[in-house]
This record gives sequence, C-alpha cells and structure tokens, in this order.
Amino acid sequence: MSKKIAILLSIVFLISASAKADILNMGDSPTTRILEYSSYQLNFRFFGGGNMQTNINFGIFQFLTLGFTCELDNFVGSNEITAAMPSLLVKMLIYSGDMNLPSVSLGYDGQGYYSTDRYSTDYLQDPRGVYLVLGKELFVENLMINAGLNSNSFKESGIRFFTNAMFPIIQDIFFLISEIDNMGSSNSRLNLGVNLKVSQTVDVEFFIRDCWGGSGGSEMPNERVFRISHTGKF
Repeated sequence: MSKKIAILLSIVFLISASAKADILNMGDSPTTRILEYSSYQLNFRFFGGGNMQTNINFGIFQFLTLGFTCELDNFVGSNEITAAMPSLLVKMLIYSGDMNLPSVSLGYDGQGYYSTDRYSTDYLQDPRGVYLVLGKELFVENLMINAGLNSNSFKESGIRFFTNAMFPIIQDIFFLISEIDNMGSSNSRLNLGVNLKVSQTVDVEFFIRDCWGGSGGSEMPNERVFRISHTGKF
C-alpha cells in the first residue's frame, strides 16, 4: 500500500512543469476555471474503500479543457485491483467574467463513484453529467464562490444544484473549502475541507464528504477524501 502511494507522489513531484496549478473542481463540484492552453493537470484522488481515481486534463484551446478519468477499486489494500471504464470530461469557458458579471462554464463529467463491476459504467453514485456553473470573487479578495446546476441525462435523474466556496486563510497558500452538492435530491451532501498550495504547480486537498450523512444518505457518509494535483506544460 505505502509503496503504491509513494510511487504516485514521486511521479507528481519529479515531473518538470512551468504551468500554474488551478482549481478545476472544488471538492466534488466544478468551478468555472479551465486550464491554460498547452498545459495539463494530473490528479490522484483517494477515497472510501481503498479506491482511487486518476484523472488527466489537457488545455487544448484557450477556452476548452478535455480530460479522462478512471476509477481503480481496491487500489489501497491487499485485494485485487479492478478498473472501471474510463470516463470523459469536457469543460468550455463561455464567458471569463468582469467586474460586474460572473464567469460562466459549460461542461460534462461522466465519472461516478464506486463502480459496480470491473469495466462497468454503472456507479453507486451517479456521474455529474451535463452542468452549467457560474463563478465570481465576492466580498473579500480571493473568496471564490461558484454555483450551478447539473443533470445526468442518461439516468433521467432530473436537475440538481450545487455551490462551493474557497476562503483564503493564508493568501495564495492555504484555503478553507466548503460545498453543498446534489441539492434537489434525497442525497444532498455538505462537504468541508482544506486546500494547500505546496508549490506553483502542486496542490493537495483534504475534505470530508457528506459531513452529516446518515444511513439514508450517500453510500459512504462522513467519507475522507485526499487529492493531490500536479499541473505542467506540454
């Protein structure tokens, strides 16, 4: 277990890069931000059940980020590792925002959580699907607030809402994050955590997913999630 994690962390820190790390997702939900043109972002996210999601995104145009994600079940532990079908992520910046109006992004995220079988596209927790998100700096410097709606059209789950915020504790280094996700369903979640900028290209995030979840809530209430992200140029 420790060897697997050590290898992944070594990959993140040893890859040379000159692009600035950016927050494409805050907790579970998206922000309006996209990657710089000709940059990439590599994420490793560890969550309940010893599972891990690995994700890579590319800034292929000034307004468009394209990515792929794959869930590896039982990555941490002694059980056999199984892989789900890779999923597509797309985010397009529609409007970059100004002093009065928020930035606007439209995207699609096909990645769910807890795949039901090897190479399966079915998950115990549905993918976000198609989403629209608005974001703006409000009240104080670097307090970023995003809000949006999403729908997983493939499972006809209806429209759901989300909002997230990042509050600076140490400017450009340490942030508190909060998120309310899946509003409009019986499985709404409050997520709380912290984000640390280790360097210009690396950040780590720890948050508690579904903080006050009970037996009738999500599949893994009070779940601890750890994510490490590296951004570079290609």
